[in-house]
Amino acid sequence: GFAAVDAVHRDPPASSEQVLHPERYYHLRDPPMTVSLGGTEGIEAAGYTPTVEDTLGELHVRVLAGQGLDAAGAARIADGWGGDRFRALARGDDLVLVWLTAWDSPGDAEEFAEALPAFLADARVEQRDDRVLVEPLAARFRKADVLAVVAVRRTRVAEAEDLLGRVID
Repeated sequence: GFAAVDAVHRDPPASSEQVLHPERYYHLRDPPMTVSLGGTEGIEAAGYTPTVEDTLGELHVRVLAGQGLDAAGAARIADGWGGDRFRALARGDDLVLVWLTAWDSPGDAEEFAEALPAFLADARVEQRDDRVLVEPLAARFRKADVLAVVAVRRTRVAEAEDLLGRVID
């Protein structure tokens, strides 16, 4: 009834994951992992200015995956999402996108990495253990030079951010 609606308004879902999977909100809370995005100092030193930073969430990962996979495949790929953060940096008409993702398990990260070519066909994908680096060609994204995706399990975020910093520089 209305008491349940009022309770959700007082304590809303923290991510699209909790909306897509109500059991991860109502029963066993699965809060999104906080992902701090670092390693863009070299890009900024090259004259790029951060323009936006945000989180995509499981729903947007699912929509992106749906560009090359059927609905069930896109939902399966996105299901292991644990958290993410992206940053767009601009210099004139050039745009650089950096995206760091975290996954619930190394298997989820691997599944995401293996599926990426289906929806980012021109991407170069490199996986190291539970990390994935993706660099699509500029033609794939309007004004984009780089999209770096590092997929990590929850316990390896600091290492992934370090990898991202070394790759971008």
